[in-house]
Amino acid sequence: MGENFRVQGVSWAQGWLGGCAEQLQVASAGPCCPSWAKVPDALSAGSRMTAEKFLNRLPKCVIRQGEVIDIRGPIRDTLQSCCPMSARIQEIIVETPALASERQRSQESPTMPVPPLSMLRIKSENGEQAFLLMMRPEDTIGDVRNLLAKTRDMDSANFEIISTFPPTVYKDDALTLQAAGLVPNATLLLRPPRSLPSNPSFGTGSDPMLAQAHIPE
Repeated sequence: MGENFRVQGVSWAQGWLGGCAEQLQVASAGPCCPSWAKVPDALSAGSRMTAEKFLNRLPKCVIRQGEVIDIRGPIRDTLQSCCPMSARIQEIIVETPALASERQRSQESPTMPVPPLSMLRIKSENGEQAFLLMMRPEDTIGDVRNLLAKTRDMDSANFEIISTFPPTVYKDDALTLQAAGLVPNATLLLRPPRSLPSNPSFGTGSDPMLAQAHIPE
């Protein structure tokens, strides 16, 4: 019975997609993917729609012959099996001294001007997490490293902090964020440590392997 409802859900969605065919411009999919299940790419030029947004356009369920039929579940499973969707990144706000000070300032003296800050977004090695840190310009790379290590419950020697443009490995823990050019904001990446020669100039290492490698966003 459950499988019958699942088939009904897929059939209903096929009909729904057919009715919207003139509005949807679908992206190419693998040969195993039926045409009706291709992930919609855009509604019109300049208006992109992700698979998640597409699923949200579908009703969660419909009632047919007195039975509640799940619509999104079967379609999501089909899209995942033949046209895998990228996982949603988990964003983690890291508790920092700067964040605590700003929280206190906004409560006690909301009219005071906001001091200079550095907003960092640092993606994990596998790209599944993004750590958000509010820091002060005078904070150091070592401060960032220690906060990340504490949040991730691991030794700070088990990862490196890097940027892709310009390709840089931040090795000098005494280097301030201001001096490193990470103010007012920056997007960085984490990777496992590598034993490669680096250029110590400016307190950071220029990694030739990083310059050649493509690291996905």
